[in-house]
Amino acid sequence: MERLTRLSEDRKYYIADEGSLTKTDEVYTGELIERLAKFENMLEHIMKEHEELPKELQALRDAEKTKTYKYREVFTRKLMNDSFVVELMGFGLK
Repeated sequence: MERLTRLSEDRKYYIADEGSLTKTDEVYTGELIERLAKFENMLEHIMKEHEELPKELQALRDAEKTKTYKYREVFTRKLMNDSFVVELMGFGLK
């Protein structure tokens, strides 16, 4: 992955190289904004699943379908999602 940001020389904040961000009127555009938007969309999706997967698992438990392929698939997705959320929290992103 090509980074669009880097740590400043004094290591106090992140900066972006000229050209990755453009200001037109009152709006910012550019590759940096596009990548940020994609990341925010992904994070939003992961956090939504983090809330919905336990409910889906409970519904399958209530229907006594804990031995089904669907239950195992949802359970695996929940474990992967939980692991990813822990990683995000480690970077202060939750």
